[in-house]
Amino acid sequence: MRATIKKLVALGTVVCLTVSSSIISFAGEWKQDDIGWWYVNDDGQYTSNAWQEIDGKQFYFGGDGYMLHDTVSPEGYLIGSDGARISYHLSDENVQQIINEFAELYEGAFYIDQAEFEQNVKTFFIDPVEAQYVIDLIRNNHTFVPDTSLLEGGIDTSGWDLGGGTVKVMPLDSDQSLTPEQNEAINNSSWN
Repeated sequence: MRATIKKLVALGTVVCLTVSSSIISFAGEWKQDDIGWWYVNDDGQYTSNAWQEIDGKQFYFGGDGYMLHDTVSPEGYLIGSDGARISYHLSDENVQQIINEFAELYEGAFYIDQAEFEQNVKTFFIDPVEAQYVIDLIRNNHTFVPDTSLLEGGIDTSGWDLGGGTVKVMPLDSDQSLTPEQNEAINNSSWN
């Protein structure tokens, strides 16, 4: 009887191992053609107009399903040459240099306002807690100097509209001049 039970257990083990080893494991797969790279998910579908995490990295796929690279995503995040979202973490080796560069821009009249500064930091630091830490660190230790060149430099941005607004052309300084052709071209231009 014991010999029969041992044989049945052995047979059951062999059957289980045979069945489990014959199950095909489907995983996503990168594909490439003349246009670029895309990722086929294990269900045969591919991502479009969205981010997808693959092997611990974030990739953005455009409307045609191809991976974007060397660009900025529609939300303003940097995308590297490998297609992965570029982000920094406080544990990164060069993070202090990055924070110092943000501080210089914060004090150096680079950003129009605080919101632009915050968005820029959030673009680089993917973790919202880390991004807020960097924002608070810089705000608490540096003085914000806004870029007022667009406001004081002769361009009135208050009427701007991305859908086709107006532009107010201010008079030139005494050391600037336009040729008669340039002046005529400006006066005869249609801005809408």
